[in-house]
Amino acid sequence: DRRLSPIPFAHVGTMTRSWDEIGKVITTVITPTPWDAGENLRLIERERVTVGQGVPTQWELMLRHPDIDTTDVSSLRLAATGAGAVSADLLRRMRERLRVPVVNRYASTESGGVIAGTRPDDPDDVVANTVGRPSDGVEVRVVDEDARALATGEVGRVQARSAAVMRGYWRDPEATAQVLDPDGWVTIGDLGRLDGAGNLTLVGRVGDSYVRGGYNIYPAEVEGVLSDHPHVSEVAVVGVPDPVLGQIGVAFVVAVDAVNEDDLKAWVRARLADYKAPDRIVVVDQMPMTSVGKIDKRALLDAVTSRPGRRPALG
Repeated sequence: DRRLSPIPFAHVGTMTRSWDEIGKVITTVITPTPWDAGENLRLIERERVTVGQGVPTQWELMLRHPDIDTTDVSSLRLAATGAGAVSADLLRRMRERLRVPVVNRYASTESGGVIAGTRPDDPDDVVANTVGRPSDGVEVRVVDEDARALATGEVGRVQARSAAVMRGYWRDPEATAQVLDPDGWVTIGDLGRLDGAGNLTLVGRVGDSYVRGGYNIYPAEVEGVLSDHPHVSEVAVVGVPDPVLGQIGVAFVVAVDAVNEDDLKAWVRARLADYKAPDRIVVVDQMPMTSVGKIDKRALLDAVTSRPGRRPALG
């Protein structure tokens, strides 16, 4: 295989690919920094890449790029994504344009690489709504705050165990003890739930949820619903302070067509409890990104809370 790597060398994905290169004779094609959709497409064609990789935002930008219709992507046999939710619409467009299976993968530095992933023959709803089943040699469980295993369907902290789990943080035994137990289970920092087939659904980061009027809301759950709207290509939900409710939800969306705030709220209410619908919708041209291609929620939160003492004015 010839795999495209759109992430920095410091990322765990680069480390795991190095092991693959040695053990399975795989070539990794490194993309230039800063990442560029057009250059990525050119590399796929020129280097005859067989496995395309990228976070959902990167795939979205490639599919929107004017060169997508003239780029030869016939060398691809698989497209992989991760580090964020992939909407049903993006999944459909990836399959239509690339004409290859799409898989969604879940990894972390502490776990030593890929924890779980969907399979090429998984149905669309599994790829769009879960990160699949545990990888070979990896155990995954969901626990409560006291590290007790939870039943299928219950939301809790995601833990993983395998031979690749880290030994600990460098010269920091206290931090290590907080995430790695004596039995080898490492706490990832994500909240999720397992279904009857063993597929893991992520609902947010520990500490990422917000409390609106006494109700806990997980942004990933709301983002998943909004991302299925036909006019929404990207979405990020954050909780911001509110003098009455404690916190309210603000949804930032990148739209592919004109959207109406009330319509988007109604879309969420038709699929989730009323209180989970965002209180405000902010349409943006593009999302701020971190160095590893994830949506920078801290930047979004700063944008709506940059005027202390005043209720945020959001679009």
